[in-house]
Amino acid sequence: MKNRIFVFSVLLFLTTFLSAQEDESSIEKFDGGDVKIGIRLSTDLIMGPTSCANTIGHSISSLYSNAASTYWNPAGLGFLKDKAEFTIDWGVSIPIDLKRFGLDLQEEINSGVDDLLEDDPDAEKIYPKIHEDLDISGGIKYVGLAFPIGKGFGIGFSSSRLLDFGVDFLNSGFEGKVKVGEEPLDYNFYYSMETNLKCNVNANLTTFGIGKEVYPHWVLGLSFDFYSIDADLSSALEINGIMTKSGTEEMFNTGIGNDTLKITLLTNFSGKKFGAKFGTGYHLVFPGKDNKISFDLVFAHPLDISMDGNLELLIYVHPAFRFEDIEYEDIEPAHPTKTEREVTRSDYMKLRIPGYLSISPSLKLGVFIGSFTYSRYFGELSYEYKASVEDSEGMEWVDSDAKAVLENGFHLGLDFHYFRLGGGVITGKFKNEEEVRIFIPSFAIGTGFSITSLLRVDTILIGLALPVSKLTLTYLF
Repeated sequence: MKNRIFVFSVLLFLTTFLSAQEDESSIEKFDGGDVKIGIRLSTDLIMGPTSCANTIGHSISSLYSNAASTYWNPAGLGFLKDKAEFTIDWGVSIPIDLKRFGLDLQEEINSGVDDLLEDDPDAEKIYPKIHEDLDISGGIKYVGLAFPIGKGFGIGFSSSRLLDFGVDFLNSGFEGKVKVGEEPLDYNFYYSMETNLKCNVNANLTTFGIGKEVYPHWVLGLSFDFYSIDADLSSALEINGIMTKSGTEEMFNTGIGNDTLKITLLTNFSGKKFGAKFGTGYHLVFPGKDNKISFDLVFAHPLDISMDGNLELLIYVHPAFRFEDIEYEDIEPAHPTKTEREVTRSDYMKLRIPGYLSISPSLKLGVFIGSFTYSRYFGELSYEYKASVEDSEGMEWVDSDAKAVLENGFHLGLDFHYFRLGGGVITGKFKNEEEVRIFIPSFAIGTGFSITSLLRVDTILIGLALPVSKLTLTYLF
């Protein structure tokens, strides 16, 4: 089932599974056509909002009490000073040139075509023309407000754009000629194909938090988090062509009768869910000007987000041309102008987001700050859906899922006043048919300075695991 759902994105379609029958088939012509690929990506799922937090090891609330405390540890709102704060994150748009990372997409595709046709050295070969547009999308990523209300009490509001992902794919002019069988029972397929894919996924988080000092230097906080996720996917693949045998020929997709050869996929799901975080913070103050040790603890409950929407996958295929393998002896009984229809539908999907418990000790000595954060995750990062599959043999229900189990997170940050350095890793394992260990690294170098007594700028000069670069403005009023 999983193979059938994703097969629509395989450009080589007929060529791929026909060439698998090496003793009975040969490719005589391959024209890859024109391929346009556009991908955009922006995410704060790993790094989180604000440049300061990214470069100081995620432990900021007790030492850097500001609007971002609503996201990281709402208890930090209890340490707000006497001014309200407005914070905004601006991500920088960065085009990606894969050649700079040692990957030439055109060369990789050409190499794949060569491998595909290695058993057919006499085949006419025209490589696909690749046009790529890959970038890390910029724009506003986070907006936060924080207000002190009396001494030792504060409230905050924030809106975070956690994920913005999009794919646009178009392949036109793809065509070829494939010969199956041996004389005098050979079949020749002349085909052309067009396929397209559009995908957009957005995840946003809106948070309201409160923090209160319950004892000198000890604060408690609570946040209410609202998650909103939208996903849209559409794709189509259509094959036109002619099959000839012993001087006779039959056409695909003539518009006459049931001779369709195509796959279409339409998916749209959206989900909303409330969550909560509980946090606490404590300052152990040393003699001297603002020297202290800080302890932060944050607990976030895992979430199950039920997604409402619809998935519909339509497949029209000749019985002999099933996606597993083509059966030469089945070609003739499977009359080429009598296709079978298979439809997969689902209106159910569930996302699971793991919870965590984070502990962060930090040290401040003058202008130097060092912090360490350990996070223990529980629950899983996963999705699942249930779908009905209807074909000529009837209907059945199928389940599909994929999950990653995050285990531990370690982050370290150093702040030398005008220079910040932070990084860490999240460990876990991906469970599907096989279990694979995963390591998600993050790294950021940045700086921060005040332009006026009311306006501050913090930046990520370079980051790993996204964002690559970010600008954060904080205004006091």
